[in-house]
Amino acid sequence: MPRRSTANGFFPSEVQARFSPALVFNRKLKIVLISFVLCASFIGLWKIRERAQLQLEEERALLERQNVVPFEKRLCPALTSTELTVWQGFRDSRAVTRFKDSYFVATDGGLVELNPSGVLLRHYSVLDGLPESDLLSLSSFNSKLFIGTRTRGLVAFDGERFESYRWTDRVPQAINALFEDAGRLLIGTTAGGLIEFDGQQFREIKVGADHKRLLQVNYLSKSGARLFVGTFADGLWVEEGAHWSQFTLADGLLSNRIVGVVANREALFVGSDFGLAVAPFSSLANQTEPTSAKRFRTVATLPSLSGMVQFESDILLCKDDGKTFALSANADLSRLEVNAIDWKRPAGTTGCRLAVLGHDVREVGREPIHRRVVRRRQTI
Repeated sequence: MPRRSTANGFFPSEVQARFSPALVFNRKLKIVLISFVLCASFIGLWKIRERAQLQLEEERALLERQNVVPFEKRLCPALTSTELTVWQGFRDSRAVTRFKDSYFVATDGGLVELNPSGVLLRHYSVLDGLPESDLLSLSSFNSKLFIGTRTRGLVAFDGERFESYRWTDRVPQAINALFEDAGRLLIGTTAGGLIEFDGQQFREIKVGADHKRLLQVNYLSKSGARLFVGTFADGLWVEEGAHWSQFTLADGLLSNRIVGVVANREALFVGSDFGLAVAPFSSLANQTEPTSAKRFRTVATLPSLSGMVQFESDILLCKDDGKTFALSANADLSRLEVNAIDWKRPAGTTGCRLAVLGHDVREVGREPIHRRVVRRRQTI
């Protein structure tokens, strides 16, 4: 059969139309336009991503400069089932404070409420909403009782309900010390640093030009404009007028584990787990100047010293086993005399600490929860 031909060649006219120069140009133009739109979209998305990343980095840097600590807060409801019962002891007490019209004690078995006479009113456990029973520290702040736990962070109690605070960027391990200070709550942790809370936001307090984190904080107090931060192994930090100073064994302290601080008009008394040392404030003022002389001198070597408070004009100290001592805070620094207080403490007493509650000094530890310190002295 002969091949069909046309005036333009061997292809039919409709085939030739498909490959006409105008159609080919239009198709290439569409491809170029689509490619341009895709490239523009990609560039726009990339710029949006870069802008968002830049804003995120700026926000992170701002938060870092402000030391803001992100957190989550949740209500801890009580377990109301009548089929659940907790039989739990609470002999080992760690802290005691007054909240509303009662005394509250942080124990190894939950939160204990006592009346002013020391009579047990209520024992709060995990069934009442506590996230855990192993409690370490207490402080009243913003009309709430704040509780430091061993592993579950910070807890607030309004007298009826418990609320839990969890820091999302760190694990504190344990909250060893709480202290209310002029509109803020200071929180001393083992691994999460020293944190302040104003009722709305948490911020970490760091020291020095390198913004060092304070670890293993186990003691907090304040005298006038001076804030005292005691640590488990890093000595004593003192903040005054935004300036931080550190004192350790090298400065004459008997140990780097701080258990208490008392400041009077002229001198700073520092108790560690190996005894008591003192230094005039005049010798501490120029800590940046190099010196070979130790700033603190030993007042008394007392191994296992565990607590220290000022009561009226005296400084009271106690050892882990309940042995108690006293000296006058107003005595001449060259004539300081430590005296033993003779009182019948229970056998097997351990973990003792001292707390001033109103006009009383109480010794808290394993046995009993709450006991008045009898002040009969015997020179040692």
